[in-house]
Amino acid sequence: MKLVNRGFITVTPSKRFQDWVKNTNEELFLCDSHREASCYLIEEEFWEEEQLLEKYFKKICRQEFFPVSQDSDTWPKIENIHDFNSYFSIEIGSFVYDLLSTDLKKEIV
Repeated sequence: MKLVNRGFITVTPSKRFQDWVKNTNEELFLCDSHREASCYLIEEEFWEEEQLLEKYFKKICRQEFFPVSQDSDTWPKIENIHDFNSYFSIEIGSFVYDLLSTDLKKEIV
């Protein structure tokens, strides 16, 4: 097991996000009882969580909204952290462990 030099933000869609998905893309299936979180790796050391979210919330929104609709005009207007928190619940941490022995691979998205 290896400690990776990253922290993390996990983002779980809220009911409001799921309602937006249902209204935007009827073909996309999201089960209310099985909301999968996304994990975003960030700098390992940070002090202020609010500043950290200010830095990344727009990038996270783009990543979460794009699979639902490639038309950004249909995306919810997320102007601040309060808006962001109404669409997602988040957890932030600073310890990331790699349980596998194979090397990490990076794919540019």
